[in-house]
Amino acid sequence: MEQRKTPINAWNDGGFLPNMPESLESLDLLLLHVAKPRKVHSDGIHFQGLRFIDITLAAYVGETVVIRYDPRDLAEIRVFTKITIYVRLFVPTLQVIQLI
Repeated sequence: MEQRKTPINAWNDGGFLPNMPESLESLDLLLLHVAKPRKVHSDGIHFQGLRFIDITLAAYVGETVVIRYDPRDLAEIRVFTKITIYVRLFVPTLQVIQLI
């Protein structure tokens, strides 16, 4: 019967290499823990009183997508569709619209 090592013993024995993301962008995506579903409207995605606009969203009007974001920086969200393609959306400084 194989004996299991405690985590500290396994660490101290070496041989542990964490799986590193392929790029900084991949690491960034791993750190964006907050995910919420949002519907794509003809005028973009409405979120937290802001409107995120990008021409890429035109193909997804009426569909529900998942957005991921850093709650400390709402100037940018990432949009994921059913086929896991994502788009980085920014709030243009001249197009920030408060929704009521």
